[in-house]
Amino acid sequence: MPSNKDDLFGGIFDFNEDGKTDIGEEWIAFNIFQECMKDESDQNETPIPTHTYRKKPVKEISHVTVIPERPTDEEYAKLRRSIKGDYFITLIAATVICFPAVAFLIAAIKTYDANNSASGFIIALFSCILIAVVCGVIIAIKNDFKNHSERLRILEKNYHNGKNQR
Repeated sequence: MPSNKDDLFGGIFDFNEDGKTDIGEEWIAFNIFQECMKDESDQNETPIPTHTYRKKPVKEISHVTVIPERPTDEEYAKLRRSIKGDYFITLIAATVICFPAVAFLIAAIKTYDANNSASGFIIALFSCILIAVVCGVIIAIKNDFKNHSERLRILEKNYHNGKNQR
């Protein structure tokens, strides 16, 4: 079956191979396409469920706790411990994030071959990746520590102001 670029279907439906697709052959092609589209639309229809789903209550994920205007001694100690724990969690997260980059760089350095120019490129690449990761982690630590310090400062201020007013 020869290909004809001037034909509507490119000669694919030229059944009598006369070099052009006549109106009858185009009609057959049109019906074939309609049948294929009908089959696909039947497959895509999904039945609507007749039952209703129970909605579960959404839990709030926020980690930030509200600092009371006048915290009691117990609230103060609990919030102070929580904020100090946030500092520790930030440092642990930073270590975990940096560890793979450091491990890859160490592996690249251990497999260094002076006769292979790609070896030096790999070390340079992993060094750049490590620098980028460390810079990102330092920025994140700085922002987290700034937030924790601000929360701690507000807690201290509210606690001492509340203590003076009691």
